Amino acid sequence: MKSFPDATTVEAFLEASRHAGTVLASNEVRLAWARPSAVEMMTVGDICGHMFLIVRRVGKRLEDSGRVSEQAPAAKPVGWTWMRVQTAADLDLPEQSQVRMDGAHVAAWGWEDVHRAYDDRTRRVEGLLQRGLPAAMDVGGHSLSFSAYLATRVVELIVHSDDLACSVGLVNAPPALALTTAVDALVDGSRSVHGDLTVLRALSRRERALDGISVF
Repeated sequence: MKSFPDATTVEAFLEASRHAGTVLASNEVRLAWARPSAVEMMTVGDICGHMFLIVRRVGKRLEDSGRVSEQAPAAKPVGWTWMRVQTAADLDLPEQSQVRMDGAHVAAWGWEDVHRAYDDRTRRVEGLLQRGLPAAMDVGGHSLSFSAYLATRVVELIVHSDDLACSVGLVNAPPALALTTAVDALVDGSRSVHGDLTVLRALSRRERALDGISVF
């Protein structure tokens, strides 16, 4: 499993959250709020609501860190933290439906309130991150390094800000460190899910590549 240094990952998360906030705050997103997005079964507003919840959950994890075990984390692949969608039927799984419902619930606040809430939550999380990261956190009864978890949230924010940009016709230029961290985490997750040889072939030999090596 790839190591994600705390300081680098924190800076990447801050870059990703600010970038996502900039896209969310755009007039293009405001005007397209209730329209279908580039993500199946989600509106533009739903994606923004989901991004708000990503940042809020990071803050909640940090606030609860006093109750998290400080033991060395078990070796768990970064991709393990994501629910995978392998077929269209997976979109109807209760977990996937809940993600959409939660995003839609926040989207119902409207663009202005979500925009303001997102900015406020980002500032709050930035203050919490300045205190340092807990060594590990519990996810489903397993210990995962907090830095590795934070790298997966960088992926989510970078991917969903690109979803937003594509949905409303914005040119997307993610910040370099956040983008590099997201790519590293995705490759690491894909290696853990599919194996190194499959990833090697996908990156180097189209004729031997398998379809669908995503960790999502």
